[in-house]
Amino acid sequence: DYTITSQNINIVSLSPNQAVDFNGTLTFTHTASNVQLNNISCEILNHTGNGALYMFGGSVTTSLTSSGNGYLYTSGVDLQATATTVNITGAKSVVFTNATALGQLTINNASAIVSLLNCLNSKTITLTSGVVGINNSTIYSASAGANAISVSPGAFLFATNSTFLIPNTTNPALINIPAGSFYSINNCAYSDSSVIAGTILTRTSKFDAIALANALPFTS
Repeated sequence: DYTITSQNINIVSLSPNQAVDFNGTLTFTHTASNVQLNNISCEILNHTGNGALYMFGGSVTTSLTSSGNGYLYTSGVDLQATATTVNITGAKSVVFTNATALGQLTINNASAIVSLLNCLNSKTITLTSGVVGINNSTIYSASAGANAISVSPGAFLFATNSTFLIPNTTNPALINIPAGSFYSINNCAYSDSSVIAGTILTRTSKFDAIALANALPFTS
């Protein structure tokens, strides 16, 4: 296991096509500034400090926990959807972009703001408190009949151009937005049997198949 206390450092794989693997746990406790990882992989990653952590490429195979208040940014990181748990418990901003996979995500801090962008293989999301924004992403439930995302009262969901699916199918999954929660959903696919009882922040748009019948002849 390794604990990184220094700041303003880059940890880089010397091979652009092969990640450096750390067995065990990587823990980042730096209190200011930032640390950058380029094509670095590990089993467990803990981000406990108030300094920022930037991750480009590589993977986390077991768990990622971000409990400090420092900014976390990941791009192109494989957070293996079937094996990895991702826990955000700090009062912080977090960005997951272009993730090849994103494991089961839990957000549990009222001041946490988490963004998913272009994450096309993401596991179940549990939003206990805080804010999550989902854009151009696909979220899978654990099974048929389970929720792809569950939002608790007091939490905020913003979803745009995204799909919630049952695993190994193209069938829409359930989502749960109960009374007391807040949401904005635009151009997303999810099951019609979902619970949508929260306070709407903008107009909701949901599109299924569109057919044109009895059209008039076109004239120029």
